[in-house]
Amino acid sequence: MAADTEEPKKDAAPGGSEDERLEFIFEYLSKSLRLKQEKWAKMMSNEELRFVVMEFLERTTSNVLVMLLSPAGVLTPVLGFPTNAKGKSSYFIRKRKEPVTKENLRDLLIFGDMAPRPVEELAVLVDEVFMPLLVNPVNQRGWPTVVAEDVKKHLYGLKCDLYEVRGRMNGQTLLPMPLNVAKVYQVHRDLVDRWVKAM
Repeated sequence: MAADTEEPKKDAAPGGSEDERLEFIFEYLSKSLRLKQEKWAKMMSNEELRFVVMEFLERTTSNVLVMLLSPAGVLTPVLGFPTNAKGKSSYFIRKRKEPVTKENLRDLLIFGDMAPRPVEELAVLVDEVFMPLLVNPVNQRGWPTVVAEDVKKHLYGLKCDLYEVRGRMNGQTLLPMPLNVAKVYQVHRDLVDRWVKAM
């Protein structure tokens, strides 16, 4: 009868522990980074790397855990966002200053994937998607002129900020082009065309 009331033993999480928090992180990484169990076990067997993960889960000193997967396939946990990530990574961000438990795990953590160069990808997204989509007069039908100009100004401001940040990250000083530089080039072409026709 005592055997019936006994709780079944939980399966051990990858790495040899029964910690559901570690199991959750491993399951997420196995889906997002296609992480193999051997790489997870190797990372967890290293005391320093395991300490970093447990530090994030049990203490509230750091709100961010980033799991980096290098091109060579080495998994490395980092507290905070790294500045020199070479491969894809996954992040776990704590919403509130409280330890992560198996009960509050899904409510307390925000998690997702991050590209190796997010600023570069954001700049491309702004240039190739947001600018053409939101500045196109066809898509602005029904907008008041003030709103259309304000959206254009803010998008251009974001584009300029990203351009400068990309330059700083590469150790360069880059200055953005003026807002209506295309009009300047068009006027220049028109003047040259008129001058050529006049001759």
